[in-house]
Amino acid sequence: MLRSNAGFQVSPGELEELCRAAAALRASGADQFVFGFLDDCCDLDLPAIRTLADAVAPHPWTLHHAFDHARDLRAAWDAPQALTGLDCILTGGVRGDLSTGLDALISRAAWQADGPRWLAGGGLTLAHLEPLRAAGITMFHTGRAARHSGSWSRPVSAEAVRRWRDVLDATA
Repeated sequence: MLRSNAGFQVSPGELEELCRAAAALRASGADQFVFGFLDDCCDLDLPAIRTLADAVAPHPWTLHHAFDHARDLRAAWDAPQALTGLDCILTGGVRGDLSTGLDALISRAAWQADGPRWLAGGGLTLAHLEPLRAAGITMFHTGRAARHSGSWSRPVSAEAVRRWRDVLDATA
């Protein structure tokens, strides 16, 4: 993930540093990236996103949860589609996570027919898989669910990853 601070805005200096980081990561073998930024009006910061998309090209990239914080989600869906390499959009459906955004994400599932795929994440649980898959959403970001005790401060758990992999394979 290319992110310089805990928020969704990026300064020109931070963007330059992220472009340097992208170059170093590409040189080290990274071939997929995650990033996204909002401007002062809570619209996608397309100039900043375009700059970083160009820096990671030709590799694909994911627009992260900045999407969920945009003031107009349909505009946030449409705006980056012309940018090089956009592969998917990581979302919990609304600001927050899937516990409150599941229905909203399912209602937008059909949007992926005209663009990138949804990557469902943000409080994802095994109970979310069936309704998401029924809606045609097939990509999942486990985040906390793959960590010891479900905590971002804990490392990824091989046991949790195996449990998710087994469930995903069994329900595919």
